[in-house]
Amino acid sequence: MSNIFGKRTVVSTNSDKITTLIGSETSITGNIKSEGTLRIDGILNGGIETSGDVIIGENSVVTGDIKAANTVIAGRLNGNIDCSGTVSIGSSGKVFGDIKSYNLRIVEGAIIEGRCSIRNEDDHTVFLNSSKEPA
Repeated sequence: MSNIFGKRTVVSTNSDKITTLIGSETSITGNIKSEGTLRIDGILNGGIETSGDVIIGENSVVTGDIKAANTVIAGRLNGNIDCSGTVSIGSSGKVFGDIKSYNLRIVEGAIIEGRCSIRNEDDHTVFLNSSKEPA
C-alpha cells in the first residue's frame, strides 16, 4: 500500500502472535470467541469477540460485528467494529458498518460506509462526519 507521498505504507498488527488462522479456502458460519490474535483469509458469517487482535486479509469477507483490542482490515467487513485500541483500514479494505475505537488509521483507497466515533482518554466519544448528536 502506498500513501500520498508514494511511500509504501504497511497496515499491520503483531502477526507473529497469530493464534487462529482461517485460511483462504475456508468458509465458517457462526460466532468466534478467542483470547488471542485471529487472522481471517477466508469467509466468515458471524461475529468475532477477542481480547487479542483481528486481521481481515485482503481477499476475505466477514459478515458480522468485531469486538477486539486492535483490528486491521484489508478485505471486506459487513458489520460494526468496537476496538479498545486501533482500527487500521488498508487501501483494499472495505468497511460497511460503524467503527468505535481510540485510534483510526485509514490508507488512501479504503472504503468506509458508516459512522466513525473515536474515544478520548476519558472514554468520552468524539463523533466524526456526523450531523447527529450521540444518543
